[in-house]
Amino acid sequence: LIEEFMLVANTAVAEFLSGKGFAYLSRIHEPPKEDRMEEFEDAAARLLRRAKVTDRRDVSFRLQAWAAAARGGKYEKTINMLLLRSLMLARYGPEPLGHFGLALPQYTHFTSPIRRYPDLIVHRVLKAALGENRLSPYAAALEEKGAEVGEHLSARERTAMEAERDVEQRSKALYLSKKVGQPFTGVVSSLVGSGFFVELLECMAEGFIHVSTLRDDEYRYSAERGEWYGAYRKNRFALGDRLRVRVRRADVERGEVDLVFVEKIPESS
Repeated sequence: LIEEFMLVANTAVAEFLSGKGFAYLSRIHEPPKEDRMEEFEDAAARLLRRAKVTDRRDVSFRLQAWAAAARGGKYEKTINMLLLRSLMLARYGPEPLGHFGLALPQYTHFTSPIRRYPDLIVHRVLKAALGENRLSPYAAALEEKGAEVGEHLSARERTAMEAERDVEQRSKALYLSKKVGQPFTGVVSSLVGSGFFVELLECMAEGFIHVSTLRDDEYRYSAERGEWYGAYRKNRFALGDRLRVRVRRADVERGEVDLVFVEKIPESS
């Protein structure tokens, strides 16, 4: 309920400032690009074994259709993760381009001025708008350099997110450094040309299995099929596969965890 109030407040401020003709910082979230949608839908179609949605006009409809198809099934979490990866990063800018994720035509950040500088800027502009003060230096600065300000604050936000992610990864690596040799259950979360990542279900940490540690076959990577497959025994590793693994190494300084494969968990388990 509180979150809904915050969304309504942010929207109301954006609409008020726009109606008054004051420049402000929009929170912009654009629809995903078509190449990202194609990549997501290819992966979703492989996992769910169904044809891709044919309606190319409505991106929201396509995403909702895939989420609905996966709901309650084995690959629900994997599909949702891939869906999030397909989305664009939100940013700040002077243009009221709308927020795709919230399905709102106008949106800003207003409710957290003590922890986000963009919100503080919007507060200052709102104060000027309420007093009909078009000589406010904050409103004037956005009129003149709104794009530059938005770009700078978006970059600072990404830097903060990277720092937060770095601390989180190091904390998880520290935890797993005390679990070397211990078994975990995980799900294949992404594949690259040198191996694949596995998300450990017990602690939500991600570790990497290098293909060189898979000794039972000669493995090859197919980006088109989205899998690593054995040339002789025909074993395969694909997104969403459940595995048992062991922690091989945890580098706390780099925030990296290496795993070794133990066995695949049958789908019926």
